[in-house]
Amino acid sequence: MLLENITTFTKLFNDPRRGQGQRHRLHDIIVIMLMAILTGHQSIKGFARFAKSNRAELIAHLGLKHGVPSFNTFRYILESIGEDIFAQNFLIYMKQQYGVLADEYISIDGKSVRSSVKGGNTDNQHFVSLVSAFGQNSKMVYGMQAFENKKSAESEIVRDLASKLALKDKTFTLDALHCQKKRSP
Repeated sequence: MLLENITTFTKLFNDPRRGQGQRHRLHDIIVIMLMAILTGHQSIKGFARFAKSNRAELIAHLGLKHGVPSFNTFRYILESIGEDIFAQNFLIYMKQQYGVLADEYISIDGKSVRSSVKGGNTDNQHFVSLVSAFGQNSKMVYGMQAFENKKSAESEIVRDLASKLALKDKTFTLDALHCQKKRSP
């Protein structure tokens, strides 16, 4: 059942690579990244370390003919797919698998991504954040969306994510920063 669910998720992605010279299936690369994330790895280097240290098991279980993917393979795939497409496909997958869950309360919050801060404690500070919608009862993530603080604000992303989720009869819990007298259209 779990393998079928992962396959359903990986089929949502179009392979950005040319057919010539492909050593690894896109499905296998995404599965390895998901496994690495579940074991606490949060970067491309972490994905490559996970693949290298679990090389024998991954080759045996996934049937990898050319060994495990390299750092550059993970980097290229992540850059080509983009976090917006990954998040959009995750939302589609969650709706396909679980429909609308029975959560009465949905928490929406933004967190900055570790090691993404540039500019230090100055006016030029720049970082990447991720806003996620989390079901209190089901403990499931309904959706997520990344943004850069120099390009947009968390409140805009929260409104956009809430409209994409299109959830009815739910209570959203949010930070105080989302309480505004005047609401922009």
